[in-house]
Amino acid sequence: MLKNLLKVTMLMIIGVTLCACSLGKLTTKKLVGTYTDVTNNATMEITKNADDSVSIKIERKTEPNDINYWTMTAKLEETKLNYADSELNRKVFNAETGEEIISIQEYKDQSGSFDAEKDKISWTGAEDEAYKGFVFVKNK
Repeated sequence: MLKNLLKVTMLMIIGVTLCACSLGKLTTKKLVGTYTDVTNNATMEITKNADDSVSIKIERKTEPNDINYWTMTAKLEETKLNYADSELNRKVFNAETGEEIISIQEYKDQSGSFDAEKDKISWTGAEDEAYKGFVFVKNK
């Protein structure tokens, strides 16, 4: 009887340990949401795709009427979001009417990565060096 009780106790401890480990694991579901990089005047929106990848949209206002838009699809590998299809579009708007007056595709199919934590994503690897170092914090 004591032997069985020890077995049950050990199984319960193992089960609790496994459960606690899975709670801390970063998943694409946990990354979904809106993030802000106040320093660089940028926002990031992450949505989950059916194949467990994520769609990322970044908007950065560089001037009052000049906005950069990035789109990319990334796969989560441990704590890295890796992408190979980044596209940057720049749009300029008329200050008085808000009408779009210029739309330019700066590049497409660039690769890079983000370091991901629960509530923070850092743009650490980008072919375009100007964007390394952006740090996005999840909005509450």
